[in-house]
Amino acid sequence: MEVSWTGEEGAAVNEPAETEVLNAHGALLRTKPHFPIPLLIKLRCQRTGMSTEARVVGFQEPSPEGMLRMAVELSSPSQSFWGLTIPFNEPGRIPRRHPRVRLVVQVESRTSGSVSLGRTENISVGGLLVHSPETFDPGTEVLARFNLPGAGAIEAEGRVVHSVPGVRMGIAFLKLDPSQQKAIEQFVQQACE
Repeated sequence: MEVSWTGEEGAAVNEPAETEVLNAHGALLRTKPHFPIPLLIKLRCQRTGMSTEARVVGFQEPSPEGMLRMAVELSSPSQSFWGLTIPFNEPGRIPRRHPRVRLVVQVESRTSGSVSLGRTENISVGGLLVHSPETFDPGTEVLARFNLPGAGAIEAEGRVVHSVPGVRMGIAFLKLDPSQQKAIEQFVQQACE
């Protein structure tokens, strides 16, 4: 695997990378750190000879070995890019109860002793997906604050239901003001039309 992008001064940056985890939508890669890392990069898979654009959705600071872990999302899901047979829907995965729609806004997730600042990726009436270098463990109760376009400030009590440490976490809403729940329902419905 090779990761490439154009550096600050216009020079091409090309680095080998290893995949730790992958699926049809993206991967978790290990590579040498080069800062700053842009949001859009190019991936080239030596196995298939294919190239594609990807979006950096998170990363962890370099490890003691000097390697950076970078989470990337392919510009379009692909079953063939990695040279493996990858199903889009993993067997045994429970379908979502609520439709999710794209929402990219800043979010603050607060516990009794910590604060995580990040950005949302999507939202449903059941919760939201947050990208942040400061994630909480599953089961942690949080207070999430963010602005919903057309509705203003939302403050919701929630619980972390899944987490990729230092990358992202899924928060399920536990308690929402009825007017805020209605605003989220309308936002999702309009985005689905």
